[in-house]
Amino acid sequence: MEIAKNRLKEAKSKLNQEYRADNRVWFRIMDVLMVIFFLANFAATAITNVMVVKDLEQADIEYEILEVNPVAAERAGYVEHPDGPELMYIFIEKTIWYALLAFWYILLRKWVYSDLQMWIFTFFVLFSFFPLVWNFANDFGYWIGVLKYG
Repeated sequence: MEIAKNRLKEAKSKLNQEYRADNRVWFRIMDVLMVIFFLANFAATAITNVMVVKDLEQADIEYEILEVNPVAAERAGYVEHPDGPELMYIFIEKTIWYALLAFWYILLRKWVYSDLQMWIFTFFVLFSFFPLVWNFANDFGYWIGVLKYG
């Protein structure tokens, strides 16, 4: 029984390698979309933070920067944010979700060896790609509008 499972696993792996060799361009497109997906997520976060800081500077508001990470606040002598631990949990949860998304992508990429599975793989990539890239496009468009029109 174990020998049959190993042979089946090897056969699927070989089919996957052959299918990826036949559809190399499509797999590369999916890889590029996933890289853009992760970069756009970080860029949207950075642009949002820049817009918030610029709005605070332009409004002549006194503001205090608080540290969310309790360990960093204690070690560096910063003031800890009152909701720091909850915000850190949100950050850790998001990090885990993105790690799971990357793991799922790699797992699906190794699993594809037919056209139906390729369509499922493509749907997964596009389904996860568009919402975050849309968020980046909205933030970037707003930022360009603020820079151009004030």
